[in-house]
Amino acid sequence: MTSCTLCFNSISEAESIKIDECFQSHENGLEILRLHFSFADKILTISRLICQICWSQLSSFHEFYNQVALNYQITTKIPAIYSEIPTVALEDVKVKIENDFDDNNVIDFQDFNDDDEIKEDFGTIESIKVEPLETTPKPSKSTKPNELQPQKPQTAQMIKNAADDKKIKETVDVRCDICKMEFDTFAHTTKHFRKVHKIKGYLICCGRKYMKKSRLTEHLNSHFNITFACDICDKTFFTKTILKRHKLLHQEMKLFQCDKCPKSFATKFQVRNHLHNVHLNENKELTFICPLPDCGKAYVNQIRVDHHIKYTHSGGDQIVCEVCSRTFAKRCYLDDHMRIHLRSKGLKNDRYKCHICEHFITGDREFRRHVKNHETEAWDNICPYCSRSCKSLKTLKKHIYFMHRMEAKHQCKHCGKCFKRPRDLSDHESIHTQQENYTCDFCPRTFRCHTNMMSHRRKEHPDLYQPPVYMREDV
Repeated sequence: MTSCTLCFNSISEAESIKIDECFQSHENGLEILRLHFSFADKILTISRLICQICWSQLSSFHEFYNQVALNYQITTKIPAIYSEIPTVALEDVKVKIENDFDDNNVIDFQDFNDDDEIKEDFGTIESIKVEPLETTPKPSKSTKPNELQPQKPQTAQMIKNAADDKKIKETVDVRCDICKMEFDTFAHTTKHFRKVHKIKGYLICCGRKYMKKSRLTEHLNSHFNITFACDICDKTFFTKTILKRHKLLHQEMKLFQCDKCPKSFATKFQVRNHLHNVHLNENKELTFICPLPDCGKAYVNQIRVDHHIKYTHSGGDQIVCEVCSRTFAKRCYLDDHMRIHLRSKGLKNDRYKCHICEHFITGDREFRRHVKNHETEAWDNICPYCSRSCKSLKTLKKHIYFMHRMEAKHQCKHCGKCFKRPRDLSDHESIHTQQENYTCDFCPRTFRCHTNMMSHRRKEHPDLYQPPVYMREDV
């Protein structure tokens, strides 16, 4: 019986493996051991036999190590370990002669002439000690100096930093924004800013300044379409910072309450965002209008107008669905759309029934929004323009927009009357043209107005008429 040189467990000779003979691709077990253990020479002085369990774990980790290095395009090298004793040349030998001299045997050479003969017995040499000088092996002409010492294996952080630098170099113009000098890495750029321009360094991408490498790397995920998904609602984000902030929405404890309405939130940031988006602009007039034709939407400031133009009218930077090639302006819209494909294949079932109104809501986000809307039914949802009381906050917002803010820009070409919606204009113009625009699906009867057709379906065809999707369980 013998023991494994790694785990020290007792093994038989039949179960033991000589590490010199364990081959894996072009590397043997001895090279693999020296690559991952800096104290491999100490291990090999004990024994060169290992058990099959240790060899399996060592070879599995080596495969994983090579795969990670391949992902980051890092070339791994087996470190050279010098265990041989260097040879010592004769000219490097120091001879130490030891002899015990007596003070009385000291000879004054000044008392002698050049022709005089010295006849004095200096005794015998008791010992001669030969000590090799401390020398380092001289590299040959064909060997580079940096190859003499074993190279330290790269850590995971070093590999990640190299990958981040490569990603930044390929995507961002790595140069000084002041003197336009080019650099290789983000660190070299910031160091140049500090030494030459005496300010904090940064790089510019998509019109924004990034003074931290981590922030710039997170931003570049949007260029490479790298996302991080929430494990609760499957919503995706481009950065881990925004994902961490989003997960606070799922907390049941909401300790921060708005001082202007009964709403409560999990963080102070959400309260400030709510105050800015809801209460800060609720009494302001909508004086900033979208300049594009056939739009005319009004907002409280120019920032909202620019945001509206970017995500509503702009045709660039759109996200494309890989299944049906439909384009979307925002990642969240694409996520909602992808759930349709998953439901059609039976891979996702996210249709929920509300316990209050018994309506069926599709989608996690829509269901949470629907439940929150029920919470606002206990509020005083009174219109500030006409003092009308609405059932919920959502109903109140729709009332304010449609009745008091929406412009009647759709004009009838026959009588000049204006309407707010295109369908209302179409129903009105059918009075002048005597044209029937709508036909019942269950009988040949036609109608000029859409409302009259829906009323006819419910009354005349109650067995065939199907309620809306949100009231049906069989969808």
